[in-house]
Amino acid sequence: MIIKAEQFLKSKIKEFYEKNFITVPGVESREFGYGIYNKKILDRNINFKDDYELNTFLREKVPFYLSYSCGHYQYPNAKPTTAKNYLKGDFIFEYDADDIPTPCKKTHDSWKCVKCGEEGKGHIKKCPKCNSKTEISEWICDKCLDATKKQTKRLYNILTYELGFKDEEIKITFSGHKGFHTKIISEKIQSLKQNERIELMDYITEEGLNFKELGFVPDNKGSIVFQGERLGKTQKYLQFIKTVLESKDSSELLNYFDPNTSTQTLNKLVNNKQEALELLEKGLFYKPRKDSLELWYNLLENLKDSQRLYVDRQTTIDIYKIIRCPNTIHGGAMLLAKDLTIDTLDDFKPFEDASIYKEGTLKIHLKKVPRLLLNSQIYGPYNDEIVELPYNIAIYFLAKGAADEAIL
Repeated sequence: MIIKAEQFLKSKIKEFYEKNFITVPGVESREFGYGIYNKKILDRNINFKDDYELNTFLREKVPFYLSYSCGHYQYPNAKPTTAKNYLKGDFIFEYDADDIPTPCKKTHDSWKCVKCGEEGKGHIKKCPKCNSKTEISEWICDKCLDATKKQTKRLYNILTYELGFKDEEIKITFSGHKGFHTKIISEKIQSLKQNERIELMDYITEEGLNFKELGFVPDNKGSIVFQGERLGKTQKYLQFIKTVLESKDSSELLNYFDPNTSTQTLNKLVNNKQEALELLEKGLFYKPRKDSLELWYNLLENLKDSQRLYVDRQTTIDIYKIIRCPNTIHGGAMLLAKDLTIDTLDDFKPFEDASIYKEGTLKIHLKKVPRLLLNSQIYGPYNDEIVELPYNIAIYFLAKGAADEAIL
């Protein structure tokens, strides 16, 4: 028996919602939106008076996607958005594997010119042959998701170590496909207006960071002297510098300092590492050469770049944003938007821990799929062929649109 992808996936989504009851904190004051096959948002400005009404909707409508607002409103289903009467809102950060420049994208993502048909690997927005627009085919793999985990942990450290939020005020959710959502649920920030959210976002992402304001100031001898309190972000950068100085040799230091820094300068720094660390404790920076001011400021900038957060800025500052509702199915991957903790994040495996169907195998007719590392296994490449795969992988390919039909 051959079943078209949309029909097959919808039957599986219906089966899940008939067996599971979804609860949403503050459901009555949130706005909801839903999507269908190949369309994430078909309609929004929907409201449910309680979880029972929400679950009736899920079982009858069988949406491929369900999103909800991070904001709470007096009139959640009102139009336009300003008529909803915004009451308060959680602070949300979204990491998407598509936005992080991981090396693996050059192997599994591809582009194709819409005009001349030229194609190739990686991300190219304009055709190198005719300069026309290209269509980009994006995939995820284990390495992509590991990168989003690292970003999530980096953000978590900023929220707790620098800003003082408690573990119970931070919620982490797998988006159901390409990344993770981190929410701050705290009375401290729920009433923040949009401009205040922008300021907090700038601090977290270090937009416009000024190292002089952190206490790293030049003296009249062309060096840097640390003047300031060793708290929060300043303490973080001081610790970064110490870690770099404790590197074993010049080759390791090259990863952090300006690549134009001479080997002689780096060797001098390595040979006098202990002196440099002792001076740092006194608020002084070791001077291996005349222009050491530039040397240390370049180091700080490189450290800043290495800690860059690829967070979706618009998701955070938009108080009317709706995101994937936790514990519901992401119809573009057939994985659950699953709640996690910082302790379970490292070991989280989406195709095991967030898959709704894991047992057995399934035959599908695959079109074109690159070589992918999924769930620690290599799949592909495939090109117009019938393949029998583990159920969780096969249903993912169906949801991605890489397969037109399931073969039972």
